[in-house]
Amino acid sequence: MLCDRHLQEMTRITLQHDLESLAEVLACEVHDCTRNWDIYQGYFDVVGGEAQYDKAKTRVCPKDGAAMYLESQNAQTGGEVWRCPHIGCAP
Repeated sequence: MLCDRHLQEMTRITLQHDLESLAEVLACEVHDCTRNWDIYQGYFDVVGGEAQYDKAKTRVCPKDGAAMYLESQNAQTGGEVWRCPHIGCAP
């Protein structure tokens, strides 16, 4: 799974949403990148400890409604491959 800004692998982390809830998300490995991803929101930024979502840019799986992730990008053509996070789902 790649960061949609840096095209670098993302790492699983635990993010604290508020005083009582924690969430497993993926975070970009590039230093100072604020980009994260989860199955419910898709890509989002965490700035100053606050999550900032842009639902207009979220790619949603047409089969199950899950937020899709960027699997790869062709360096020559710029073409992107987006995938549903659910195993076996092929939109």
